[in-house]
Amino acid sequence: MKKIILSLIIFPAFVCFSQGKITYSISFNGPDFSKLEKKKIPQKRIDRIKKSIKDSKDVEALLLFNNKESLYFVKQDMSNDSKKTINYTKLFAGNNQKFYQNFINKDFFYQTDVFGDLMLVEMPPIKWKLTQETKKVGKYICYKAINLDSKNQKTIAWYTQEIPVRYGPKKYFGLPGLILELQESSNFTFTAIKIELSIKNIEIEKPKGLKKLKPEEYRKLIKKNSPFKN
Repeated sequence: MKKIILSLIIFPAFVCFSQGKITYSISFNGPDFSKLEKKKIPQKRIDRIKKSIKDSKDVEALLLFNNKESLYFVKQDMSNDSKKTINYTKLFAGNNQKFYQNFINKDFFYQTDVFGDLMLVEMPPIKWKLTQETKKVGKYICYKAINLDSKNQKTIAWYTQEIPVRYGPKKYFGLPGLILELQESSNFTFTAIKIELSIKNIEIEKPKGLKKLKPEEYRKLIKKNSPFKN
């Protein structure tokens, strides 16, 4: 069957579906070390990368949704570890950011800390290529979709039409079904490990910020104020 190219057009959310909570487990797969060795990267640097990956434990994130809006955020670890190291899994899973999607108002953005101020950064539409390739994630049949905006098209989503809402983790949304698994640039994998669809009265607090920025404005602001710009 011919593959379909989908340029995201914002449609109203599936109002027939109610609400739920999805728990994702995020893992860091790490780079291909054989490629690093071919690039003649010093072994000490490769060893440091391997240690960083070893210290980067899996994290969990939540996606709360109803028939109007959704909110994605990483569950925070409340433990007080005196030997804290950078967890790259948590960092790339979203860290302290909150990702908001609203198909009724066509409002898509994430909240992030910019040098001490909370800002909102718009999330642009994604161009997806839908395929007929399927696999099961849990008990759900999922279809494969490829993010055409990602470098070398390495970001792949698996969505199920059995849960007909257009939400997903982080900045990924707009498919004709809920994203249950996401492979981001081959390095990070998001997998739904708990799906709760019968929850009542889910309250979604819309993130607030000092200002809403377009992605290019955000990049310019970071570059302008970065201590490493020189």
